[in-house]
Amino acid sequence: MVAEQIDSHNQGNKSAFTFGSAAALLGAMQEQEDIDLILVRPHVWKRKLNLTSNKDYSRVAAKAIATEIGLEFPDAALKLDSNQEFILSSNLAESLILAYYSYDSDKQTYKTDRKQKRVKK
Repeated sequence: MVAEQIDSHNQGNKSAFTFGSAAALLGAMQEQEDIDLILVRPHVWKRKLNLTSNKDYSRVAAKAIATEIGLEFPDAALKLDSNQEFILSSNLAESLILAYYSYDSDKQTYKTDRKQKRVKK
């Protein structure tokens, strides 16, 4: 299982609680399934896949990955942009790309990056 290694940088109480709940859920899933949890900083996986912080570029990359693996996005994955056109959610796009990064990393057995943290029981 792979997840972004991020921090809750000066968020309000509600946001910090939501962030903590999500982190606890990941930990519980890891413990229940007895699998390794790999935490990777966003700049590490984005650099490995030649991405930037540009969300539109991430959407294009996610669509290319989806086409490659034969995945069709459900209507719920789309949202209206400022031009009232449906576009892929950037959160979903980057989730798909991160999953692809994890799959590709396992397939090619990359050496563990010093910024990447492997959490084991």
